Amino acid sequence: MKLNKYLEKNNSIIIKNYLKKNLDEKKKIIESINSSKENNFFLRGSKYIDNKYKIINNIKKKIDQDKYKIDEKIRCWNHNNGNLTKNHYDGNGVDVINICIKGKKKFIFSKPDSHINIPYTNISLLKLDKEEEILILEENDLLLIPRFWYHTVETLEDNTYMLSITVSDLEVELN
Repeated sequence: MKLNKYLEKNNSIIIKNYLKKNLDEKKKIIESINSSKENNFFLRGSKYIDNKYKIINNIKKKIDQDKYKIDEKIRCWNHNNGNLTKNHYDGNGVDVINICIKGKKKFIFSKPDSHINIPYTNISLLKLDKEEEILILEENDLLLIPRFWYHTVETLEDNTYMLSITVSDLEVELN
C-alpha cells in the first residue's frame, strides 16, 4: 500500500493495525525514546530518535522519494493520560505521519483556514467550533495529518508513545 494516494487527498486518515508485528522493534524504540537526551524545551514530552528502525524505513519505501522527503530526525512523544496539546497545525506546509507505538490518543481535526492564528505562529488564537472529525489513534495505528489541518490532541492512556514523521512536498518551492 502506497501512502502517496493518502498524502495527495489532503484528508486525515487512520490506518488501523498498521504495525501488526514488530514487537521487539517497538520495545527498542521505546528504550531509545527513554534514553534520548534530545529533549525539546518548548514541546514537553518530545524527543528525537534517528530513522534507523524498520518501521520508519518501511514508511520511506511506501512514499515516492522523488516527490516527498522524510525528515531525518524522527520526533517521538511520551505522554500520560490527560496531557492536552492545544489547537495547532504542524510545521509550515508539511504532512505528518503519526504511528502509535503504545497507548492511545484522541485527535480532533478542523480544516485549514477555520481558525485565527496567534501572529507569526501555527497556534490557534481561539477555538471557532469548527470540528470536522475526531479520530482515536491506538497502539499499532498510523494516522496521517495533512498540511495546515488544525488539531487538538488528548492523551487517553498513561505511557503513550508515538512517532511523528514529517513529510515535505519536494514540488513546492518556498520563496
